Amino acid sequence: RMVFLKDLLDKAGVNVQLIRHGKYKSAGEMYVRSTPSPENIEQTRAMVESLWGNLSAQIAATRGFSQDRLDSLIDNLLLREPSDMLENGLVDELLTREQLKDKLAVLSGKEMFKDVKFIDISTYIDAKVTPVPKARQKIAVIFAEGNIVDGDQKQQVAGDRFASVISRVRADSTVKAVVLRVASPGGSVLASDKIKTEIDLLRQDKPVIASYGDYAASGGYWISNSCDKIFSDRTTLTGSIGVFGMIPDLSKTTRDILHVNVTSVGSNRHSDMYGLTRPLDAAELEYMQASIENIYDRFVGLVAEGRELSPTFVDSVAQGRVWTGSDALELGLVDEIGTLEDAIRYAAICAGSADGDLASWKVEGYPKPQSMMEAIMEMFGVGNQPSAGLLEGTPFEEVATAFGKWDFRSGDHYFARMPYQYIIR
Repeated sequence: RMVFLKDLLDKAGVNVQLIRHGKYKSAGEMYVRSTPSPENIEQTRAMVESLWGNLSAQIAATRGFSQDRLDSLIDNLLLREPSDMLENGLVDELLTREQLKDKLAVLSGKEMFKDVKFIDISTYIDAKVTPVPKARQKIAVIFAEGNIVDGDQKQQVAGDRFASVISRVRADSTVKAVVLRVASPGGSVLASDKIKTEIDLLRQDKPVIASYGDYAASGGYWISNSCDKIFSDRTTLTGSIGVFGMIPDLSKTTRDILHVNVTSVGSNRHSDMYGLTRPLDAAELEYMQASIENIYDRFVGLVAEGRELSPTFVDSVAQGRVWTGSDALELGLVDEIGTLEDAIRYAAICAGSADGDLASWKVEGYPKPQSMMEAIMEMFGVGNQPSAGLLEGTPFEEVATAFGKWDFRSGDHYFARMPYQYIIR
């Protein structure tokens, strides 16, 4: 599903100027269009078909029939009742809750369900894992999960914070290898570049293996494409090698809805360029477009160097297009389909373990989780949530909230980010 906010923004008097590189770079379309572009429909359809292809292949293989048959059952709406699932081999039995309890009792070797003992999942995990508290050699797993943002935010992949974390890992002599776990749709170009710089420095001292979660796109791919090896899930949304910038123009909102007049006084011709109270002029648009092109060229160059591909080829699969992990493997954007555990075992091999056995390694996660007191203090911090301000309680409150955290004082107005937060159902 794609939700477009242009009509709502028009009613609120908000105009968004979108500057981008790449015909598939659909980030921001929801602000400037009422319908998706043909290119966006093309890439989204290809992505959804790839996701379904991977999922249906696994279902068909485990149930012992072809993907064509599964598609036929779904396309012809033949799976209406539970009995249809049983008849077509998608389930093995139909049981009531009480019948399931009786079956669990039998499988457990008990006569009555009340005699079956259960343990919670955390206890089960602890029982399955052999602790090695005295292991001196460590494999660090750096979790880059969330939007890539500027500053030191605790709940996102903040550029300054993560650069500092990576620097500390590099200085820790007990860490022999690193896994960078990426689950990010991207974000700030400036923050991505800071993290990428530290990753490259880290790679000079220790092997760094990337492991991709649900997303490793745009900025998420920027920070990780040069890792020594990249493991991806088949359905990871990756690539999205593209750059965009967005400037909202709130002049109509302030004038026609809030009935506030704004007069800007500056020392130079473009002093109020990011003031949000007027549209960009032609020279300013050209200025931003040139910056977008330069950043995009650099992004393509980083990927070409990191993946040992030609810039021309990278450009052909870039343009902001999103790929699934299985497609990314064929294109050379990732190295292998595998899990986080696969990446950790490979990191152990790179660090000197002959067979990837983790028994003699301590696997430690970074950044360190917040203490209870830190979490409480942040909870009561000022300015953590965007405010609707004067529009609170009006039909335009959502618009105000959406733009509540736009801050152009930071100097970073360019983004390498996924176009949407996809929800696959």
